[in-house]
Formats: sequence, C-alpha cells, structure tokens
Amino acid sequence: MITTPIRLRDLPMLEAFEDEAFWQNPYPALAKAQQSGSPLYRSMIGPLALGFEMTREIGKDPRFGVSSAKEALAGIGVGQPLIEAFNYSLLHINPPEHTERRSIIGRRFGAASVRDLEPRIKETADRLLDELIDTREADFITSTGGPLATQTFCSLLDAPLSDAPLIEGWTRDMATGLKVQRDETMARRADLGSERVLNYLGRLAKDRLGKNTEDALSIILKGFLEAGYEHPTELAAATFAQVMMDGIDTVKNALTNGLHSLLSHPEALEALQENPALVPSAIEEMLRFDGPTLLTGRKALEDIDFHGVRISAGTPISLVWLAANRDQTRFPNPDRFDVHRKSNRHVAFGVGIHSCAGANLARLQMRIFFDRLLKRVRRIERVGDEPKWLPFGIARGLRSLPIRVDAR
Repeated sequence: MITTPIRLRDLPMLEAFEDEAFWQNPYPALAKAQQSGSPLYRSMIGPLALGFEMTREIGKDPRFGVSSAKEALAGIGVGQPLIEAFNYSLLHINPPEHTERRSIIGRRFGAASVRDLEPRIKETADRLLDELIDTREADFITSTGGPLATQTFCSLLDAPLSDAPLIEGWTRDMATGLKVQRDETMARRADLGSERVLNYLGRLAKDRLGKNTEDALSIILKGFLEAGYEHPTELAAATFAQVMMDGIDTVKNALTNGLHSLLSHPEALEALQENPALVPSAIEEMLRFDGPTLLTGRKALEDIDFHGVRISAGTPISLVWLAANRDQTRFPNPDRFDVHRKSNRHVAFGVGIHSCAGANLARLQMRIFFDRLLKRVRRIERVGDEPKWLPFGIARGLRSLPIRVDAR
C-alpha cells in the first residue's frame, strides 16, 4: 500500500486519455485499469478514481470538495467570461455557501417542482416528432435531442422559442471550453458563448427584478434577494447560465446516447416496443451503460489518507463515472445493455452534495421523450456508418446520429 504523500509515478498509469481512439470506446481501457485494484490511477489530467465504491466514497466524503472556477479553469487557456459564468456554479462552491445556493436552485429543480413542466415537455416532444416523421430522415441531435433540451429551458425561462437556436449555440460554445484538450479557437468560442449567455440572462434578470414572475430565473433571483446576496441579478444570471449549459448538454447527450444504445441493441428496442412499461428501467440502463458525463472533479481539502494513498491538501482528483458504471464488482455483466436490469444504482449524475442539480428534470425529459417515441414511431433505424464520439470532452456525446423513422 502507498503510505507516503501521493506521487503520480507511484500509481498505475492510464495513458489512454492521450489517444483519440480511446474516446471512441473508452470502456476496454478503463476496465483493464480497474483490474489492477489500485484505489487511484494517474493520467494526463491528474489522479483518477475509477471504481464504483471509490468514486462514491470520494463523492460523499466531506474532506473532498471542489475547486473554485478560477482555480479549475484559469490554467487551461480560457478567459474571464467562462470563468465568470462558472464562478457561481454549484460545481465550484463548497459548503456552507453551496448548501444555501443548492437550496435556492432546488426550489425550481427539485423532483416535485419540475412535474408541472410535463405538459410542455410532452408538447415539445410531439412537435419535434411531427417534424422528424415528416422528414423521415434526420440527424437526431440537431433535429430532436438538442432542440428538446433547449426548448425545455426556454419554457423554464419563459423565453420565446425563437431564442432557442441562439441559446443552444451559445451553450454549445461554452461547453467547448471544458474539453480535456482544447486550442485557442475553442477557448475563444467558449468565452464568446459565455459572454453572450451572461448578457442575455442578465437582461432578463434585470427586467424581472421586483416583478411577480414565476419563471425559473425569477425564482432563483428571489431566492438570492431573500438571502441578502449582493448583486443578485448578476448572481442569478451566472448561476442559471451554468445550470442551463449543463442541463442542455446533459439532456442532449443522455437522449442521444440512450437512443444510440437502443439502436445498437435491437432486442432492447423490441422489448420496449412490446412493453412500454419498461421505459423507466430502460432510462436508468441508458444512463448507466453510456452516460452523458465522463467525469467530474474533486479536490482534497486537507491531507487525507485514502486507502493507503496519502493525498496532500489541494490535490485534484477526477471521478470517472463512465468507469464506475461499468465496474464488474458492482454490476453483473456490466458491458451488457439490459433494459430489465434490477438494482441499477448507477452514478451517471454523480453522488453527494455536488451531484447533478438537474437530474430530476433530465429523467423527466427522457421518460416523456421515449414514451412519445414508442407511441408514435413504428420503426426507427440508424442511417450510414457507425457514429463517431466527440473526443477529449468531459461530457460524452456523439458527433451526429443520423436516423430514419416510420410513423405508426
């Protein structure tokens, strides 16, 4: 066991992160690394936790927290706009401030709070399916997955649907700044997207200040006002910017990855067509099997002895959720896509106080979409070559997913 302060050379090395081929199918390399039994691993992005129990333990241990946005992002070539957008992110704030802000956001994103969105999400899904059925062939991401995620946030904001393409483009540009590898062009795109999102939300927040409006931004703004925060409009805009970027990107990828898994496993799609009651368990299996997030970061807040590894305060550690969700010590036959899987307690949305605040909304959108898809589409198939995955991203998503559908 390693008992001295952590030294990267003392841990097994996962070199695959540097290889673009890894990003097309990361699971064999991750499974091979897990076989060493080490509690942590090293990589080009720093120490990693891969196992199910290890990621859960770190995610729930209060001795591990998160880095500030400036600390996490300033050294990777992005500018002030992206840092400002993430400065108020729940992913970059520790307790006690995190506790209060999470509670404010939870007023609109809690399990009970998102249920009133169901009619609007259903209406949006049906409208997008109408368009898909009319064209018969389309890229699912640009025609359906991305628009559904974005238009749901327009509903949350009480913003016109005509703004959806702008919002989707801006948040997509923001997300380019969070890649494991990026260039100057990507960094500039991320900064420009962040600046435009902050300006857009800032104008909305100022316009709704003091008004009796009940959209998500207004609810968050009122929460910050009641808590006595300074600069509440700027704080509400920056907080919602991060929630919106994460929410759109996560749902777009969750829908796309889930559909890709179904199309790659025809027996699973057939099982859902025969028994739509399986949709809830199928959604959990989609999230486990090929979730929308590769990893998230943590930081040791103090010197820690973690399973024999002495971790110095300030050491960053990445929790690799994709690996944890294929851990064979937790999931029997982890590489099998099984919509009947029982006891599917995955970690696709993270664990602990820094787990995904929008998980309830993401699950709701997935359930409604796949319910409507099964009711309205008789046949769906992939078109063209095997889809390619976007490389070097913290999120896991496809470049495109061309499909063909036939209506019932």
